[in-house]
Amino acid sequence: MKLLVCSDSHGAWRNLVSAVEAEAPDLLLHLGDGARDLEHVRERFPALRIESVRGNCDDDSAAPLLRVFPVEGRTVFMTHGHEYNVKWDRELMRLRYSALERDAALVCFGHTHRALLEQSLGMTVLNPGSIGYGAAPSYAVVTLENGTAAAELKRLEAKGRR
Repeated sequence: MKLLVCSDSHGAWRNLVSAVEAEAPDLLLHLGDGARDLEHVRERFPALRIESVRGNCDDDSAAPLLRVFPVEGRTVFMTHGHEYNVKWDRELMRLRYSALERDAALVCFGHTHRALLEQSLGMTVLNPGSIGYGAAPSYAVVTLENGTAAAELKRLEAKGRR
């Protein structure tokens, strides 16, 4: 199964659409700060499964702050990250331990606008960066097969905000 992991689109819905077109994922994980942008994705890709969480800029979103669910026999933990103080906790200890308590194999967060991909405590810890900001917006692709996860950070040419 191919997962497209994006965060912090902040109105740059064209970038989300471009990433979906480029990657043709089975599942889109949106890590917050751009809940309204998902309307454009749903309109263009009605069959695409989308899981999302609420970010600190998604005041009118009904999405939860945290989602934990199984995908291909692996537990996915996703949050925006502001509730876990990810901008200031450089070791991400609160986030890591919360995911560890839930037996997560894939930990996805955003908020910092800085991409990160590392293995820690038996988990893949992933921040795709921001798909909405900067000269080279970023996202991640995770492939889950036969109980293993392979993740890759990618760059997208900016398409504009509207």
